[in-house]
Amino acid sequence: MQLMDSNIVSGLNTLVSADKNLIQLVIFFADYSQYLISVVIIVLALRSKKWLTSAILAVFAACIARYGVKEFLVLFIHRPRPFMIPEEIQPLITTQLSGNYESFPSGHAIFFFALAMVIYINNKKWGIFFFVAALCMGVARVAAGVHYPTDIIGGALFGVCTGVGVVFLFNKFMLNKHHISHE
Repeated sequence: MQLMDSNIVSGLNTLVSADKNLIQLVIFFADYSQYLISVVIIVLALRSKKWLTSAILAVFAACIARYGVKEFLVLFIHRPRPFMIPEEIQPLITTQLSGNYESFPSGHAIFFFALAMVIYINNKKWGIFFFVAALCMGVARVAAGVHYPTDIIGGALFGVCTGVGVVFLFNKFMLNKHHISHE
């Protein structure tokens, strides 16, 4: 699995590094799309009380995933980032790399997939948008040489599970079993 992971990172990184336009696109999705996603969630939150509740719950789930689940996992899993392995991988971004041995799971993936899952549960159309955005960010972070594909897949799985769990607990304990939903 590690060899396949390394080959995918190396192939994508080499492909992207050969084209200035692709480099800029990867940098945008890997490092800056999170700000665009944040603006979209804020705009949606301002639409109605239901959207505000959904947005707050989504951000809460994302924070639980990133600062609870991921931080717990990295106590036991010390996976180096792809650019740390003596290969020809050049990281295209250097900002927001929390720890050099905290590659699995991806903090960005776990955060944004948890957020996407909560939104999806409450509004399928917007949920798909957030899932696509999270996926684009994850692929870009692999191409940028800062994560392996399995880091993104793991982050996505843990994020989705955290999102489902937070919505379940919210519906059970905070809303007396009434589900939040959008029309």
